[in-house]
Amino acid sequence: MSIRNQPSVAREQPASIPRMEGRVLVVDDTDAKRYLVAQFLKMAGMEVLESSSGAEALVMAASQPDVVVLDVRLPDMSGFDVCRQLKANPSTTAIPVLYISALLRDEELEERLFADGADGYIPQPIEPKHLVAQTWALVRMRRAELARKREHEESLAELKATQESLRVSEERLRLALESAALGVWIYDPVTKEREWDARTKELFGLPPDATAVGPRWAESVPRDDSTRALAEVERALSGETGGLYTAEYRAVGIQDGVLRWLASRGQVHVGEDGRTRILGTVMDITERKLAEQRTTALQATTAAFANALTPRQVAEAVLAHVLTSLDAYAGAVSMVEGEELVVLSSVGYPESIVRPYRGMPLSLNAPPAEAVRTGRAVWIESFEAFERGWPDVARRLGESRSRSWGSIPLKNGERVVGVLGLSYLTPRRFSALERAHLESLCMLCAQALERARLYEEERRAKEEARQRAELEQQFLGVVSHDLRNPLQAISLGARTLQRMEKPAPEALLRTAGRIANSADNMGRMISDLLDFTRGRLGGGIPLERTANDLVRLCHEVIDEFSVTHPSSDIRLEGDGSCEGLWDGPRMRQVLSNLLSNALRHAREGTAVCVRARELPDEVELSVFNEGAPIPEELLPVLFEPFRRGMSKFRPSGSLGLGLYIVRQVVEGHGGRVEVGTGEAGTTFTIWLSQTAEVPPQRGENLGPGP
Repeated sequence: MSIRNQPSVAREQPASIPRMEGRVLVVDDTDAKRYLVAQFLKMAGMEVLESSSGAEALVMAASQPDVVVLDVRLPDMSGFDVCRQLKANPSTTAIPVLYISALLRDEELEERLFADGADGYIPQPIEPKHLVAQTWALVRMRRAELARKREHEESLAELKATQESLRVSEERLRLALESAALGVWIYDPVTKEREWDARTKELFGLPPDATAVGPRWAESVPRDDSTRALAEVERALSGETGGLYTAEYRAVGIQDGVLRWLASRGQVHVGEDGRTRILGTVMDITERKLAEQRTTALQATTAAFANALTPRQVAEAVLAHVLTSLDAYAGAVSMVEGEELVVLSSVGYPESIVRPYRGMPLSLNAPPAEAVRTGRAVWIESFEAFERGWPDVARRLGESRSRSWGSIPLKNGERVVGVLGLSYLTPRRFSALERAHLESLCMLCAQALERARLYEEERRAKEEARQRAELEQQFLGVVSHDLRNPLQAISLGARTLQRMEKPAPEALLRTAGRIANSADNMGRMISDLLDFTRGRLGGGIPLERTANDLVRLCHEVIDEFSVTHPSSDIRLEGDGSCEGLWDGPRMRQVLSNLLSNALRHAREGTAVCVRARELPDEVELSVFNEGAPIPEELLPVLFEPFRRGMSKFRPSGSLGLGLYIVRQVVEGHGGRVEVGTGEAGTTFTIWLSQTAEVPPQRGENLGPGP
C-alpha cells in the first residue's frame, strides 16, 4: 500500500476539518499499513476498530461497524473471501466494504467489485483525503439508511400525513445513490413526454444538449422491443406489478448508430398535482447481454460439434457461431495439411478473395500463416495497420469491404491444427471478453477438428478394408472360374489321348492343339495376375526402356492379330515412325490389350483403326472401334480391375485386367490414357513422352485396396 507524504501525516490534517462520526473496521495484517489508515480516519473524527486477520474481522463485523476497509491480502484468507462472507451473512450484508491493495491494479479491483459485492476501492497511491472522503460517504449512506429505518419504524403513525412526500424523497434519494453510473428519466404517459438527463441521452446516442427527446425513443428502439417495453409500462400503470416498471431492450444510437442493450427500471408516482408519471433509471447492459448470447451460442455450437463428423462440418458449425456472436460479416476456417493451410469453409468472402488461400504455404508472409507459425492470434484493427504489416497481402484486398481482421490459431494442446479468420466492416478493437470467448471457442474447434480427422481416417480405413475384402473375394472367384475352363480342356484332352490306342495323326494334332491353346490361355491369365499383383503391392509393373519405334510395334501386334483373328479388319494410320525410349514388350502388351478390347466390342463387319502420330515432345496412340457406347456408370471405374470384367463385357479366357494393366504400363512410362465414347464408337487414346525423363514409377493404387 502506498500513501503519499507519510512523514507529514500530522501536518496534513487542517485544524478546521469538522469532526466526522462513524465506526470503521480496518482489516490489514501489516501493522504499519493498518496504523496509517487508522490514523487518517481517527484524525477525521471516526472511531476505528482494527483487525489483522480475516477470521477476526468476521467476528468483529458482528458489532455492526459503519464501514469495513479491507486489505485483499490477509494471512488466513483473501480479502475477497472476507467480503463474500460478509455479503452472504444477512446480519452484515448491508455493511459497506472498501477494497484496498498495493498489489492489484485499479481495473482489477473494479472487476472484483461486481463479483464480490464490494462498494468501492481506494486507488493507488492512496490520497488521505480520498480515503477519508470515500469512507465518510459510505458512513453517511450507512447511517442515513439506518436512520430512515428507525424513523420509519418509530414514527409510522405520525408520518402517514406526509407519507407520499417522504416516499418521493426516499425514491429520489435512492435514485441519486444508485444512479451514479445510470441515466435518469421521467415519463408522462398522458402527454408521452420524456425527460432525460445527460447520461440517458448518451445511451441513446444523443449529445447532452439535445432537445425534444420524447419521440426519439421510438426511433431508437426496434419495434419488437418497443412493443414489449410499452406493454410493461401499461402493466405498471394498471397496478399489476405494484407500480414497478422493468424492461430490457435494444437501442440503436440516434446519432452515433451504436447498438446497445439497455435495462430500464422505474416506479409509477402520482404527484401533488394529481398527474401520474414514471420515474426511472436506465443502464447499459450490452456486455452482459452479449456474454449471455455468446454462452447460449457456444452451448449450441458445442452440441453442433458433437454431431459434426467431418472437418468441413466442424468448420461450418464454428462459423455459424462466430459470425453471430461476434458480429463479424465474414469468416473462414482453414486446416493445416502438411506445409499448407487449406480452407475448409468460408462465409461472406467472394471467390476471388478465397481462391489464393485454398492452399496457402505456411512460409507465406500473411496473417493466417503467421498465426500458425507463432501459435498466437493476429489482430489487425485497421486497414492502415494491415498495409504496414503485410503490404503484399493488403494490395490484394484493395477491393475488399473488410476494415479489421483477426486470425486466431486453433490449438490442440501445443499443436496448431488450423486457423479461424474473421473480417469486420468497420475498424474495431477486440475486448478482453471477446478474446477470451474466441480462445475458448477455438480450443473446442481444434479438438473437434482433431476428432473429425481421426473419424475420417478410421472411416477411410474401414472403407478400404471393406473394398479390399470385396476385391479379394471377387479376385478368388474370377481366378477360380476362369482358370477352371482351360484346365478342364487340358485334362479332357490328356484323357482323350490316353484312351486312343492308335490315334490318327489328324486327331492327335487336333487334340494337342486344343491342349496347347488352353495352356496359352492359362499362361496369359497367370501373366496378367502377376502384373496385377505387382501393381497392387505398390511396386509397379517393371519396365526396361530401350529405343523403340511405336509404329513398328503396332505393325508387329497387328500382324499377330491377323493370324489369330483372320476375319478381323485392323487398319494402321499415322506417321511413318514414332521413336522413343519405351519398354517394347510392355507396349506390345498395351496395344494387344486395347486391340482385343476393340475387336471384342466392335460392331460386326466394321474395322478397328489404330492411329500413331508424333506431337511436340510426345507421341499419341489411339485405338478406335465402332460399336455401342460404354455405359456411363462404368466410365469412372473403367480402368480398375474387374470393373469392366462383367460377364457381358468379358469373354472366356479373360480376367478383366486388360485395361487395368494398360493404365499401369502407360503411367509407368509417365504417360496418360483416356477414353472417349459415344454413338459413333469408342476411342482409347494414349500419350507418351519420347524420353526417359519421366516421374519415377509410383506403383499407384488406382483401385480399392492398399
